[in-house]
Amino acid sequence: MKKIILKLIIIFLPIAIIIGLINYNVDPANVFSGDDYVEKIADIIASGNNADNISNYNERILQKKYIHRLKEKNPDIIVMGSSRIMEIGHKVFPDKKNLNVGVSHANINDLIAIAGLMEECKIMTKEVIINVDPYLICKGDKGTEEWVLLKEYHRKFLIKNCNKLIEKEEFEEKENPIKKWFTLFSFDYFQNSLEFFFIGNNKLVKNVGKKSPQKYGRYFDGSIAYSYSYQHPDTMIVANIAKGMSKHGISEIDNIKLIYLNCLIDYFQKNNVEITLIMLPFHQDFFDNTNANQKNIFNTYEMFYNDLANKKI
Repeated sequence: MKKIILKLIIIFLPIAIIIGLINYNVDPANVFSGDDYVEKIADIIASGNNADNISNYNERILQKKYIHRLKEKNPDIIVMGSSRIMEIGHKVFPDKKNLNVGVSHANINDLIAIAGLMEECKIMTKEVIINVDPYLICKGDKGTEEWVLLKEYHRKFLIKNCNKLIEKEEFEEKENPIKKWFTLFSFDYFQNSLEFFFIGNNKLVKNVGKKSPQKYGRYFDGSIAYSYSYQHPDTMIVANIAKGMSKHGISEIDNIKLIYLNCLIDYFQKNNVEITLIMLPFHQDFFDNTNANQKNIFNTYEMFYNDLANKKI
């Protein structure tokens, strides 16, 4: 029995080592090189140049490293919200200094945390544009806990600027360090690594200076640069995705998130910042199917935000 085990070890150990080495060095999802990878992106865009050939990075950690490196402390416009606003930047406002701090799946907790991060770095603006939609303040949206990576800034902002500090619970980062090392020897990840390598991808973040990123990147103002293929996808595939997403529905307003939104607006007003709330359109299939299942849900939220703007802004 011992001899059989020994033979198996001799056979499979080299294979495991090869899988581990390839997974660690190729690492398409940045499981092992996440921090260093984000540092490279932040260094480039904070220097005033554009970064290209980026993928699978943590957007909230990028905000932290990018904002801490910013030399421009007083942009003319700050853009906040979810991924749907992440393209708005210097191309939309070419005569102004822009800072886009949008992150995917953002809800009000993200905006509070990022506002706290900017406050710590003494970054203030003349005007802020906030992307408002149902997911900003509704209950139980899919981005509920992503903000915890910036929870220290979230808490500082609430303590300093909000009269009503309300927290449902203490959120902790749910990162299992053991899982990371299981990934090292994962055959599925090995397949992903090989695919990533053989189709010609690499993780070399490119400093393209003032040129526009061509593959997928970030501009110097924090706004995102999508690839041509991403901007011109197969419309049927996108429509099917939109229809699928509509099945999840949209929840009612979360009262705690609403308090946070009011707190954020009060904070900017106290600092004499002009506030613009903007509702960007959803994909037509998503809009139609969601409205069919939840009659007038978008009109309900639109009227709510209009009422909020009329009362407070």
